[in-house]
Amino acid sequence: GNSIGKDGSLYIADALKVNTTLLRLNMSDNSIGDVGAGYIASSLRVNRGLINLNLATNGIADDGGNRLANSLEINKSLVVMRLSGNDIYDQTREDIKNDLNENHFRKGRIYNSTLESNEGTSWNMSKVMFVGTTRSGKTATVRSLLGLPFTHDANSTTLVSYAESSYNRHYWIKISSSALRNHAAFFAARLMLKRNSQLQRKIPDTSLNSRSGILSIIDQQAELFLRSQLRETIQYPGGVSSNFNGNLSRENNLLDSNRSPLAVSNETFDENMLLDAHLEAKSCTFALWDCAVDFFSMQHIFLTKGGIYLIMFDLREMMKPDTKGNPLSYLSFWLRSLESLSPTASVVLVGTFANSIMESDNLKFIDKVIQGMLKTTGATVERNNIDQLRFFPVDNKNSSGIRRLRQKIEEISTRDLSLQYRVPMKWIRLLDTIVGYSDLAYLKILEVKELARHVGITSAHELEEALELFNTRGILFYLTSTEALKSIVVLQPQWLVDSLFLILRKESSYRFKSKELKRLGLEDDLMYTYKNAVASRDFLDYVW
Repeated sequence: GNSIGKDGSLYIADALKVNTTLLRLNMSDNSIGDVGAGYIASSLRVNRGLINLNLATNGIADDGGNRLANSLEINKSLVVMRLSGNDIYDQTREDIKNDLNENHFRKGRIYNSTLESNEGTSWNMSKVMFVGTTRSGKTATVRSLLGLPFTHDANSTTLVSYAESSYNRHYWIKISSSALRNHAAFFAARLMLKRNSQLQRKIPDTSLNSRSGILSIIDQQAELFLRSQLRETIQYPGGVSSNFNGNLSRENNLLDSNRSPLAVSNETFDENMLLDAHLEAKSCTFALWDCAVDFFSMQHIFLTKGGIYLIMFDLREMMKPDTKGNPLSYLSFWLRSLESLSPTASVVLVGTFANSIMESDNLKFIDKVIQGMLKTTGATVERNNIDQLRFFPVDNKNSSGIRRLRQKIEEISTRDLSLQYRVPMKWIRLLDTIVGYSDLAYLKILEVKELARHVGITSAHELEEALELFNTRGILFYLTSTEALKSIVVLQPQWLVDSLFLILRKESSYRFKSKELKRLGLEDDLMYTYKNAVASRDFLDYVW
């Protein structure tokens, strides 16, 4: 406790009457007594945001308990009130408990109705793609950004790997795989917070007696909203999912199986959802894509118009401009590609192994070389204003420069106006439903259309807009460069990369069995594919 007392509780109560953002308040062990409890009770008649209040061990007796109980006849937001260690009648405690349970049930109904509504809000989700030369430290940089320790024996990325992270105040955490499927839960909770905040701001700062009428009107409005939005939860037929062997020519049809989509509407409401959503609204979630060096051969397929691209390079190699390992040509390639294919994307150059060349003159030399390259490509990159450089030097062994790089990525996301676009609730429900099939490599577009119909998306144009958004934000791949790619929604990008990489490679890298190719009469098809970049249908059927 902090010895706030009854006088201090008056100031807190006055603040609660106008505050629209505070969700949890711990006032335990502060000796506020019945008088202080009365002040807090008066604020609860007005406050529409607080959901968790701890008043344990405060010397509150029957009078203060009754005032708190009476306030809950009006307050429909609070779902947790801790009163242990106070001398309050058992019946009063039971009344408070029943009112809180009713509030919790009511919020649960509003939560379910929000999931089913056509409301929308901004979606703070952005894609960050890491590309770079071999052994340039892409995977190590991803680990450093997530606060994970450096490992000397970390394997290089095969082709592409994926992780989701969320940050708040420069602290990044990797999101568990189970949390990846709960976008709709956070989204609905954010909509509830937004609505509560708007209702709270409509309450004029007048006396308590004049507020009571206004509060009843607000409660009526909320109830009308609830009744207008609440409808029967969509029920899907249960069943066992079909297995998928990873083959491009998947024969089994999801629509013909008994598998049920992920029914996010059945998610049980918990007050922690609101607390988590409150933090999430002030942060951003990143889809982190760690791409291997061979990824460049198919980069034109996967690049999107938006997002954040980190081009990684080894600073030690930049000190040897005449060597074969000079990364300038690679940097130039990626800058030109992004300028052409991702014109609105933000590009950050990241130099690794910084501790090996941390002398100021070396960094200035490298910056001058990069400046010359930028003039020839006409590309624009994010500036490192603190170091006055056009790149960000980092060293993953001791996380040197990582905090600065985090801050730059966060800064880019905060000024990205596309993240403020209104996204409908039903789009997010569709996303969670699709991601529920992440054990499959892809879904056919006809299957996705059926899933979309279940969440209220019947327009082909709206569905395509939603899929393009998910692709841009880095959750899944919906590629429109060819009709074949447009006919599927890719849930496992590694599968697609592996499939394409079977044919998009150097001649020396082809590892097909020559005897088998000869027996099947495909030797000439293989050579024709290599020399002319055109593959026969028979050869593709054999490969895939």
